[in-house]
Amino acid sequence: MVAALVADGLGGHGAAFYLLLAAIVVTAHAALDAYGSLVELPGTEPGVGVARFRVALAVVALALALVAAVARAPVVAGETVPALGLSAVVGALALLGLKGALNLSAGRAPARAGPRPRRSLKASASRPLPERS
Repeated sequence: MVAALVADGLGGHGAAFYLLLAAIVVTAHAALDAYGSLVELPGTEPGVGVARFRVALAVVALALALVAAVARAPVVAGETVPALGLSAVVGALALLGLKGALNLSAGRAPARAGPRPRRSLKASASRPLPERS
């Protein structure tokens, strides 16, 4: 999103639009990752409230990124970007920055390293399957 703001400042509104489209994908991934972390927590975990807040920040940032892309879609070369488009990008950046700061302060890594551990199939293999009638 920062690159989209820089491209707008240099007059490359078309490039800024496509950079925002790429930012939507990344922001959607951040929202889904935050939601996945929330779903994995037990309901009695003390960090559930913080996880819900992370999800809310990511979802609102995604909505603002979508609004920014929609607001600047009809912009033709030489025209100015609507104020709504710039404000939405700045708001989305602020929310994502707040989410990142929250992740760092809670000691949570922003991205997972490697695949998640899988459940063992040995325990379920020792039980016989129920017979169908």
